[in-house]
Amino acid sequence: MFKSEKSIRRLYLFLMIFTYGIYIPVTLVELINGTASNASLITAVVLATGVPTMRKRHLESIKNKEYNSNV
Repeated sequence: MFKSEKSIRRLYLFLMIFTYGIYIPVTLVELINGTASNASLITAVVLATGVPTMRKRHLESIKNKEYNSNV
């Protein structure tokens, strides 16, 4: 594992902890209480589906760039 890949993995770990550990549960509690707006629900869905996809593609591109630069 390359150094830049390791730092990016740490960044995505914190981003995913924030998204799934804080933002999504707060949005669900707001939904249950009836105080959530449509915009916050859409944002929660986009984050829940987009963060893992973004992480996967970004890490693949870093691996490809670093592999090609070392060959």
